[in-house]
Amino acid sequence: EVPFELLERLLGVPEDKFIETVEVLLESRLLMESSNHLRFAHESVRAAALRSLSRARLRRLHAKAAAALEILAPDKVTEIAWHHKEAGHARRAAHFFECAGDNAKLLHEAGVRIAFSIGDGHMARKNRQLAGVAVAHGLPWEAGLAAITSGATDIFGAGDRGRLRVCDLAGRVLL
Repeated sequence: EVPFELLERLLGVPEDKFIETVEVLLESRLLMESSNHLRFAHESVRAAALRSLSRARLRRLHAKAAAALEILAPDKVTEIAWHHKEAGHARRAAHFFECAGDNAKLLHEAGVRIAFSIGDGHMARKNRQLAGVAVAHGLPWEAGLAAITSGATDIFGAGDRGRLRVCDLAGRVLL
């Protein structure tokens, strides 16, 4: 999901043109609308849109997204870090990944249950990276593993879903 304001900043088009374009994409059911966010209607639509962009344009969009998020949502350090990484800004990405790792450690030490989520399903693979960064910054290994397995189930009260135990059959394999 992308907030309207962030998308409008990224595209840099006049407001009327932005709204008109969004309405056409909504009518064609390529985008879906929820509160003040937009998202692709399906993963295949997102993948096709990304394939249509050159690597240079994609890197530039990631750089603009990172800069806009630093202003609009400075607390979203993992998203900012990911956009800087995708833009090729290794130092900036490292800084924000370190912030995310430090935050996870501090929250854990304060007794707060944590779970990692970088956003939509297509980004789920990044959750392991976030857990690894947090562990590298002092989060205990067991807490890092829990943050990508049982953390969300604990937070949302979903019982035993997402828990890994010795000898249990697993529907997913963590590598």
